[in-house]
Amino acid sequence: MSANTVTTLNGFYKQIYGDSLINLIPESAKFIKEVPFERRKKLGDSYNVPVVLQAEQGFTYNYDDGTAFALNGALAMGTRNAQIKGAEKVLQSQISYKAAAAATSNKEAFADATSTLFENMVESMSNRLELSCFYGGSSLGNGSGSGSSGSSLGAATFQQVTTTITVTTANNHGLIVGDTVLFKDDVGSVTATSGTLVTVPTAKTFTMACSSGTTAALTACTISPFVKRSSTTAWYYVDKAQWSTGLWAGKVGAELQFYKDDDTTLISSSTDAVFTISSIDPVYKRIGLTGSATGVTALIAVVQADFNGGIYVYFNGTKGKDFLGIDKIITTSGTLFGITNTTYTLFKGNEYTTSGSLSLSSIIAATENAVAQGLMEDVCAYVPISAWNTLAATESGLRRYDQSYKNAKAENGVQSLAFYGANGKIEIEPHPIVKAGEVFIIPKKQFMRVGSTDVTFQTPGMDSTEIFLQLPSNAGYEVRAYADQALLCMAPAKCTKVTGFTVA
Repeated sequence: MSANTVTTLNGFYKQIYGDSLINLIPESAKFIKEVPFERRKKLGDSYNVPVVLQAEQGFTYNYDDGTAFALNGALAMGTRNAQIKGAEKVLQSQISYKAAAAATSNKEAFADATSTLFENMVESMSNRLELSCFYGGSSLGNGSGSGSSGSSLGAATFQQVTTTITVTTANNHGLIVGDTVLFKDDVGSVTATSGTLVTVPTAKTFTMACSSGTTAALTACTISPFVKRSSTTAWYYVDKAQWSTGLWAGKVGAELQFYKDDDTTLISSSTDAVFTISSIDPVYKRIGLTGSATGVTALIAVVQADFNGGIYVYFNGTKGKDFLGIDKIITTSGTLFGITNTTYTLFKGNEYTTSGSLSLSSIIAATENAVAQGLMEDVCAYVPISAWNTLAATESGLRRYDQSYKNAKAENGVQSLAFYGANGKIEIEPHPIVKAGEVFIIPKKQFMRVGSTDVTFQTPGMDSTEIFLQLPSNAGYEVRAYADQALLCMAPAKCTKVTGFTVA
């Protein structure tokens, strides 16, 4: 393939797309469309943004006695530079020589051959950026044993008679004959693993031979979040409150790594610790995995003491390499962007635990601490899709109807909700990525995306017209999407994460 072909491809790209690909960012990437990107220069390896951490305190009071009283002196406001490290993201896609040759005949042919490629790359990159803005630095979805509150596996009872164990569950979890499940009694002292799981007629009761052959007097058990399907495949069950169908949608083929409940110990090692997503099952809130035999064996061998606190999961190689998202910004206690927020509490987010069904009243109550720390501006409450219908059904109780009312806001169903709390306007916005048991209440004006570049197809350090790159060992070209940025919140104390409400 000649150099002239590369020149033609790059030229058609410039003519047809230019800088307009950024406009292809899908509507589902709500946050990155609403929060502006600001290009900044690095100081060392960080971007520096000054933030105010305490107010001016140089006051002197005097009762009217007519004297030339002494002044206490100035106590300047406290400012620090927030130090934000950008996270680079690179997405690689390829086009064969044959497809490229067909695309060089004219601009129309180029557009037909490449539009799907570029649009999909923009959508994929936007989705990963949106996900990072919410959960960068956080687990994608914790999974714990069935004995833990909120586990998608539900509660289970355990009965052993001589060498037969019977486990009765709230549902059948989608398990089928041949699955291997790790069961432990309620103190973790008896393990029963079955390679020939049998589903009896009730569909919620499983019987299997006991490996120990002893009799247990206990009546409850815990099911591991990992279920072995074959020597190289497994299921991973995500806790109900940690599940988000939108977060996992479209991720078949992505690679994951799992950590024990200390969020430090990697399960298995090297390539055996990498598992490919083979399927997504929103009904049972589980992820189908494919890995090496050694890796799958390591998953099923994780003991109760190492999963009761929750299994942590990340995209392969991303742990510690992504920028901090809203979740991590709000929940970090200690050093955040180089600032000690246990000292400067205006740089520490709020966590609010409620109970019962999520309601507009509980969202208002969750803002109280933020309001006390200066939140007197409009906020957006990002809620999970699963909670949206309930909130929409009860909106008439608290929503303020006045001359600003528009039928897009409430007319036999709503697109969004807006009502008023002590801070001002609270807009409720459903977001497909937000987990089922979490709500984030934030003033969007306090957030910015900073870095060297937003999403681009131009390779840093190369001629701006060079989009298509020769593959060194394959018959085709490579196109790369690139971004280098991080999310900064100027006032974490004005933000709140809500948990604890009932998740169906």
